[in-house]
Amino acid sequence: MFCVLQKRCIISIDKGEKIMKVGLNTTYISPMLKEKLEDIPEYLVTTVIAAAGYGKTRAIRWWVDENSSEDDIVFSMTVMRDSVSEFWMSFISCFEKWPETYDSLKALGFPSDAGSREIMIGILRNWFEERKGSDVYFIIDDLHFIPNPLVPEFLMHIATGAQKAGMRTGGKVHFILISRNLIFNHAERIKIGSDLNEITMEDLRLDKDGIISYASRCGIEISEEDAAMLDRTTEGWFSVVYLNLSSWYRNHMWLNGSDSIYTIMDEVLFKPLSEREEDFLVTMGLPDEFSSEEAWWIWQEDDTRDVLHKLTINNAFITRLPDGTYRYHSMLKNCAMSKFNNFPEEKKNDIYHRLAKWYEKNMRLPLAEQYYLKCHAWDELLECFMIGQGRTVIGENIERFLAWEKECPREVMLRHPDVLLTIMKVLFSFGQIGEMHSIKAMLSKALEEDSAISGTEKNNLLGESELIMGFTQYNDIQGMSSFHRRAKELMTRYALNTDPKGSWTFGSPSILWMYHRTPGGLDSENDAMFECMPYYYRCTDSHGNGAEYAMLSEIDLMRGDIEGARQNAKIALAAAKLKEQLSIRIASEFALFHIMLLDNDISEARKQIIETKQDVKKARQYNLIYTMDLVEAWIESMNMTPVVTAGWIADDSGRIPLPDLVRPMIAVIKNQVSLANRDYAGVIARQKPAEKFCDIFHALMCRIYLHLQLAAANEGMGQNEKAVAELKTALDLSMPDGILLPFALFFGRFINRAFDVLAGQKEYSAFIARAVKMVKGRDTFEHIGKADTTGGASGEGTYKIKQKLTDTEFRIAQLAAMRMTNKEIADELFLAEGTVRNKLSNVFVKLGIEGDTRNKRLKLEKFFKE
Repeated sequence: MFCVLQKRCIISIDKGEKIMKVGLNTTYISPMLKEKLEDIPEYLVTTVIAAAGYGKTRAIRWWVDENSSEDDIVFSMTVMRDSVSEFWMSFISCFEKWPETYDSLKALGFPSDAGSREIMIGILRNWFEERKGSDVYFIIDDLHFIPNPLVPEFLMHIATGAQKAGMRTGGKVHFILISRNLIFNHAERIKIGSDLNEITMEDLRLDKDGIISYASRCGIEISEEDAAMLDRTTEGWFSVVYLNLSSWYRNHMWLNGSDSIYTIMDEVLFKPLSEREEDFLVTMGLPDEFSSEEAWWIWQEDDTRDVLHKLTINNAFITRLPDGTYRYHSMLKNCAMSKFNNFPEEKKNDIYHRLAKWYEKNMRLPLAEQYYLKCHAWDELLECFMIGQGRTVIGENIERFLAWEKECPREVMLRHPDVLLTIMKVLFSFGQIGEMHSIKAMLSKALEEDSAISGTEKNNLLGESELIMGFTQYNDIQGMSSFHRRAKELMTRYALNTDPKGSWTFGSPSILWMYHRTPGGLDSENDAMFECMPYYYRCTDSHGNGAEYAMLSEIDLMRGDIEGARQNAKIALAAAKLKEQLSIRIASEFALFHIMLLDNDISEARKQIIETKQDVKKARQYNLIYTMDLVEAWIESMNMTPVVTAGWIADDSGRIPLPDLVRPMIAVIKNQVSLANRDYAGVIARQKPAEKFCDIFHALMCRIYLHLQLAAANEGMGQNEKAVAELKTALDLSMPDGILLPFALFFGRFINRAFDVLAGQKEYSAFIARAVKMVKGRDTFEHIGKADTTGGASGEGTYKIKQKLTDTEFRIAQLAAMRMTNKEIADELFLAEGTVRNKLSNVFVKLGIEGDTRNKRLKLEKFFKE
């Protein structure tokens, strides 16, 4: 884990000073290596890459002890295993002294996509700016243990994004990365460029003169011949030189150069010990790190602390960290584990069990579960799993969870009906629907056989299982409602597996887009929502309060009832505020933003989007920031504004920070951004994957918009027959429910000729006319076919501005034109205030805007209105 490093060692350096005899644990730093290490403050990133045992970590420790000042903040972290979640928890633990930053990063989770990385930079920017005057060093050791490509991506982003976020001023932030393998590929190294300092095995290895100097500082004098022999047989490998000197010091014999490192370690570190001491040294190799208290807990001998001191004081392969904990070098740990595997099974299981108890006691639940599993302590594993409410299961360990869930004896699972509910919830999260049904059947059997549980609580557990199974009917409101009704009939308390303040919409900004699935079925879906939600509220402490009115507001809007839409959105907003339901607030505002679009009043929508984003950040519901990114991208692109979207929306890698259920909407919003930017080919290229998502999730509204987008793209490319065909399909899907809004938004903005063709056909003319009347200033049928498809007065000036500016400059210009201050823009875009000021100056130069600051901003505002 992370800790602040303190000065703690006596180090010998080859400077010609008087030699101090300090024993075998002396660290020797050659003049060449010393020079490389002292360059660290000049670089953003330093990588130290060499094979195991070359003294990588000891060299960096020397540098920290000898070169860091009292004003420096130095964090150190060691990677123990291939676990991104553990890596992230270790990374954020350095901020535990600053609870606001720590809690924000913990709520965010590991930033695996562009959107979450932008949020992370925003969180860290404020922390770094408060540390002005201090250099901040992140030391991450043993990176080779986590080959997941997400980690180098994360490191690249946080390192190269440091300057952008105002985190790095004159070498303010530094990353020291230690590994056996290359960390960055060739392209990434080029990207870091002159900010990269590389320390290699050649810098770390000992030559003959270095071996003589090191031995002398250890209090051992050796001949030139012996030094030459060690140079030849060890190839400058620091650990083997150390082990040879240890052997020479103890019995005046050099080791056999042909032996493996583990044979040598056994000879030097284990054989001289008593059987009891060796047992201790082997046992304590099991945990990643341990305190003296943990050592006593595991070994359970009265003299544990004395043995620990004796075996670590003169062992360079065991490090005592500043917080008093101990850590084995990976080579010693491997050697110890090979011996541990020879212990009798009963003894191993006993140690596993004690270690699991220790981790559970200290709330390190994933490790506790892991060691309970090793010793097959099934009851305790299930109880531990329940403490964590299944949150310990993430993508990287789902296979392990599925394995033990099947391996766990059924009779044990029947003893834990409450845990079965949590298992069901986790199974749904990972798409294991068949196994969910099996566990539900097991729960029913468990409750039948358990006479100790009251009838009331049995019904509560059965009712909660109905709620969880309701998720299997997602997008079928009537199907979900049947589960909710059964749950309400059974339950007398709120569900324990539902967070009443969590997102109800799965991160979608539209409830209607998520739940409308059948042409002609909109009214029955609306009725079902109003019937369904009261039952759900009574079981979940009003989770999603106001959802039915938010959906009704969208339906009214779709049918052209603007006042009804506005009124129902206000009802939904009041209900959402009452129960702190941010996701319902966003869905309600999404409908209101469309009304502003129809009224050509985009400025008010922009202000409200910024305000809601700020409230989401304050609440640390970071998944809803992605939702707001979608809202902003949709509204801006519908306004024909060339859009600079959040990075994760523009990312076509397939990784998204929201559940798969939102994929149809994300695909449609990506398309709309492409239309606003006149990338017609991009829209057509995404057709097949977008249709696939719409089919999988029965997303009819998304399909309607998709066909409209394809009509617009084909018309933009001169494929008029295809455009008419796509528009006709969209109309056929919409007319059974009277869905007008999409056509009102596309008419004149994105589609012209295809409307002109279909308006002349009797079956479509009246419907198209009604859609046109929704748009302010376009309330006569004659407008059809005469609108300016380039964007007209609402978009042409904006488009010209976009051509002259970079993406970041354009977004800053947009916000400045909305009369936001530099600080407000910086907060919105996760930039330093100075960066905003500089880029805004570039904007004025590129657009030829002159005058004082106030007049420049007024002129910029006029540019966007032209």
